Amino acid sequence: MLYLICKLSKIKIIMPETITAPPPIQMDIPDMESPEQLYSPDIEAERIVESVFDLGVEVEDKKKVKESLTILIDEFEIDNDALSGTKNELVMTAIASRMSKLEDIKDVGRHGQEKEYIADLVMLSVGENTQFSDLLESSFNEVSDNEIKMALDKFTQPEVTKDMDKYIRGAEFDELRKKLGITSEDDMEVRVLSIVDDQKTQLYGLRRRSTVYDAEETSYITDYESGLVKNGRDFAESTGRKELFAPAWVDTLENGTTYLCLSLPTAEKVLYQEEDRADYYGNQELGGDIAMVMHEYTHTRNRLSLSDTHTGLGTALEELRAEHFSGNKHGYTDIKKFFQGMKMLTGYSPESSFDMKDGYDESKFLLDIVDHVGLDGLLDAFTVMPKNYAEDDQASGIMRSVVGHDSGVSGSFENLYSDMVNRFGEEVVQQNIDDYVDALRNRIIDMKSEDENSSITVEDASVYGGVESYAKTIIDNFRNRYPDESNGYEYFEA
Repeated sequence: MLYLICKLSKIKIIMPETITAPPPIQMDIPDMESPEQLYSPDIEAERIVESVFDLGVEVEDKKKVKESLTILIDEFEIDNDALSGTKNELVMTAIASRMSKLEDIKDVGRHGQEKEYIADLVMLSVGENTQFSDLLESSFNEVSDNEIKMALDKFTQPEVTKDMDKYIRGAEFDELRKKLGITSEDDMEVRVLSIVDDQKTQLYGLRRRSTVYDAEETSYITDYESGLVKNGRDFAESTGRKELFAPAWVDTLENGTTYLCLSLPTAEKVLYQEEDRADYYGNQELGGDIAMVMHEYTHTRNRLSLSDTHTGLGTALEELRAEHFSGNKHGYTDIKKFFQGMKMLTGYSPESSFDMKDGYDESKFLLDIVDHVGLDGLLDAFTVMPKNYAEDDQASGIMRSVVGHDSGVSGSFENLYSDMVNRFGEEVVQQNIDDYVDALRNRIIDMKSEDENSSITVEDASVYGGVESYAKTIIDNFRNRYPDESNGYEYFEA
């Protein structure tokens, strides 16, 4: 990428004796240090790595990691504000730890790819606070905050917005607030928008029970639905998108306000449950719509992703968090499989760390991940990207580059596998896989004992979710150890 042709091409391992602090800057006031001295790259790198170490994090080679972090801070000119807080300190230390191992890569081509990958990770972590922020911005389909705010105002349905705001801030969400440790919602605005997608899928469940309409009713319904679709297209265009991507989402603007947005039909189904519904829309579907609102509400508070305004590192962990706290009712199967894969390899999944006695705490959550899978495992958890984000029309070039380097979620799992073998050893990881496959096999056996018509196999269960490397790991293990129980089906092209 362009920024690699510039100063980032200097990224290399520098021997300790070549790293020197900048010369003192003379000031008129004696015995005072200049801001430049207080925030020199090597001093800041020292502070971060020592802070992480003091939290009990194992840093494999502190000296090399500090050297690498110094180079990153210096070459990117990272603002110190972007380097504060447990999350940023842990992720930047993990990136620096990976960079410290560059000298182990002897292949020139792979060495160059790894340097570019590290640069991309920095940009997706703290890019908005570097000298290359303009390159980050230009890689997005950028629409100004003012344009987004104008579109939100134009399509907001005020009455239903008022009702939805009251619903979300009311008793229905008290338990969720408690689990999330939320004490303030001052920076959140709820917006119900008079829009639907082109496929009208968001209208599901709103039609009245009667299927017999007179001509006037039919004309009204057709015009109403067509108007919502047109609004949806206009809203998408106004916000720089090709089409609406979801019936609910969260936008955070640079003014610090977080907008929880819902399409009008989705909000009406959740709010006005006493109205007649079509026979095909029951409690299960209603529960799914409520879970959708809770999923998006979770995104408004303490997001794990490293950027509030762009898709950055930590997106997958954040979606796992939102799914966990909303009851795991909505998709992201590829990401759920990835973290199930982490559990298969190590016996641990981050999902087990979300629930805390006094409510979710981000720092404790991240430190628990590092405690179980180390800095390399934490970086794997932050870099994996959900497929729908990678394929979104607003995905940045830098994010696509990271996804391409990892070859998607499947490649991310392969990276995780390698890192966990390095951490725990092949024998331990293999035993964990054996135990995981045996547990899955036993669940399938129990399922078939309860339903003799069930035809699902261990292989089928592993393939669901589309993470090929995860599925192959299970299938190969299962077929090697239980060859007589295999269905023998070829799930993947040779």
